[in-house]
Amino acid sequence: MSGLGLAWAGALYLWTKWDWLDPVASLAIATVIVVGTWQLFRQSLHVWAMSTTDIALSAHLVMPGGYPGEAFIDAVADTLHERFEISHPTIQIETSQRNHGCAPPVTLP
Repeated sequence: MSGLGLAWAGALYLWTKWDWLDPVASLAIATVIVVGTWQLFRQSLHVWAMSTTDIALSAHLVMPGGYPGEAFIDAVADTLHERFEISHPTIQIETSQRNHGCAPPVTLP
């Protein structure tokens, strides 16, 4: 999509020689990208870089069946490290369906 917009702006520039067209097209494409990824961005606010090599995550896991035990938490931490290189996870177990002020649940692939 952004490639098509870029090609269109380039062709229009060659035809009109309007110097201002390139920055305006760049801003329009950036706006489309931000609007298109806003939901993903909103859901990812609990992940941040602690340094150039360490990534932290804070997550609520809703488990109405109760606390699953330390082995489960360790397995979640290991999986987060292996799949996403998250080295500092903070996992909070919630035993109710109450909304805790976070984004809606996300299912990982």
